[in-house]
Amino acid sequence: MASSSVTRRSLMGTAAVPLLAACGQAGGGGAAAPGPDARPANVQFYFSGNQATVQLYQDMKVAFERAHPKSTLELVQGETEIEKLLTLVAAGTPTDVFWNRVRTSQVLIRREGTLADVLPLMKRDKLTQDDFWPSAVKAYAYKGGYFGLPTSSSSSALYFNKALFRQVGLTFPDELEKQGKWNWDTLVDTAKKLTRTDATGKKLWGYARINGIVQTVQFIWQNGGTPFSEDRRQALYASSECIGGVQFMTDLILKHQVTPPVDDPAKADFFSNFSIGMEQGGRYRLPDMMSALQGGSLDAGMATAPAGPKNNKTRGDDLAGSILKSTKVLDAAWNFTKFWASEEGQLIVLKSNRSYTSRRSIARNQSILKQVLQPWENGETYFNGLNRTDVFPVPPKFPEVTAIYDREEKLAHEGKKTVRGAMDTVVQEVTPLIKEPF
Repeated sequence: MASSSVTRRSLMGTAAVPLLAACGQAGGGGAAAPGPDARPANVQFYFSGNQATVQLYQDMKVAFERAHPKSTLELVQGETEIEKLLTLVAAGTPTDVFWNRVRTSQVLIRREGTLADVLPLMKRDKLTQDDFWPSAVKAYAYKGGYFGLPTSSSSSALYFNKALFRQVGLTFPDELEKQGKWNWDTLVDTAKKLTRTDATGKKLWGYARINGIVQTVQFIWQNGGTPFSEDRRQALYASSECIGGVQFMTDLILKHQVTPPVDDPAKADFFSNFSIGMEQGGRYRLPDMMSALQGGSLDAGMATAPAGPKNNKTRGDDLAGSILKSTKVLDAAWNFTKFWASEEGQLIVLKSNRSYTSRRSIARNQSILKQVLQPWENGETYFNGLNRTDVFPVPPKFPEVTAIYDREEKLAHEGKKTVRGAMDTVVQEVTPLIKEPF
């Protein structure tokens, strides 16, 4: 592949993590070792992320090259998720594989001719979509094709500090969930009882603030709304369902006062001095928790997100390996993507403590989960949360749309605008943007 005017940072692999004896095929029930490569090939793989992400792909590189000795994997790290890749595409020098995710997928999928349709490859190798989360199948399908092999998922879970619950004699959220009582009302009630000032004068909060266009959408869905129309050309934030969903989180901050105010540094204290009782997120939060967990200063628990008044959908982020159609090493690029989604690759993903498996069968494989989950983590909770995940309908000009929504939502959370006023502005400013091409 020709060199690019855009600076590329290649990362060489380090020691591999322990591997499974055999490599299972994504979507298949059996385990089969990958066959030899037909010819030597170098696969360039573009991704962005923090040090935990870098380590994940360094480990993946070592394992892939061990399984495919005729191939090499060149890691190309960018500072942004997609902007650099688009620059490389425009220059005619893209990488072979891209670490794709829901928030960037449509930008590439709807630029027809940019990504390779992997569905024929899946059919050839007898891989089906049935083993992936429903949201992942929906996220990468377009006009009968499939433009990314799911490789990991951002699990939607609610983590809680058991010590703070015990101090006020509260039932844990996972117990409320088993009783069928874990919903918006019990979340508010629980957060109110957790919110107090302790004997040392430290302010304790019930629930960490959720904000941002791809996070708050959970409350919109659970209130019966959706942020954009199915064709992604109409903004629906001014609907009563959307306003009610955004209002719920706003009320947690301003009305119930169980969530730290905007820009309050206490939001980070769930993992430092533990001043927050509950926080919702994915396994990407685990690296921040590890020192406290290992030191015994944090006694953590988990539940799925509470159900809303209309349904129990949650938000997540299905990630995938997307192959650029321009690749000159299609077979090798597919071998890497397939390896990433295999049992061996998924074990590496899970051991990174930054994501969850993309495959339903692995999420139910106790022999694998015992190797990777922390003692307090519950695989069934992750499974249930991911089964409830919906796909954010990413519209055109998504970075600009995100900036507008996040600005207006913050004003509402600060009490500087009503939720209706903020959402009316979102619709007004976003509407002309989403009429443009992807």
